Amino acid sequence: MARIKMEAVVDHLDKEFRQAIQAALTQAGATIDGQQFWQTFRQKLVMNCKPWESVPDRCVEPEH
Repeated sequence: MARIKMEAVVDHLDKEFRQAIQAALTQAGATIDGQQFWQTFRQKLVMNCKPWESVPDRCVEPEH
């Protein structure tokens, strides 16, 4: 098992997550603002996850 710092991972992938959420909302025909959705989602994610989450080793690998 490995541990990841959830808030740091979310912050690190912020741009990618925002783009994916906006694309999904657009494809689904949603009228909600992507920025507003992202901010709410991020807030709930951080609130509902432990600061450090355990993930299986298959989910991470060291950089070479």
